[in-house]
Amino acid sequence: MNNIRIGITGQSGFIGNHISNNIRFLNSKYSLLDFEDSWFENTEMLDSFVEESDVIIHLAGINRHDS
Repeated sequence: MNNIRIGITGQSGFIGNHISNNIRFLNSKYSLLDFEDSWFENTEMLDSFVEESDVIIHLAGINRHDS
């Protein structure tokens, strides 16, 4: 059986960080895909991320925005 590829937006946040650490260190049947916030502005990178993911956990959000 192949690894389930999981993409997490917001990996650098509190919840995303804890989920990604668990995926990386506690379970070998999952693999975590890289994600960068700048990909929200780059359609090609975002499309590639979505296509490569079997599961996406969307946690990205704006915290303490300037306006």
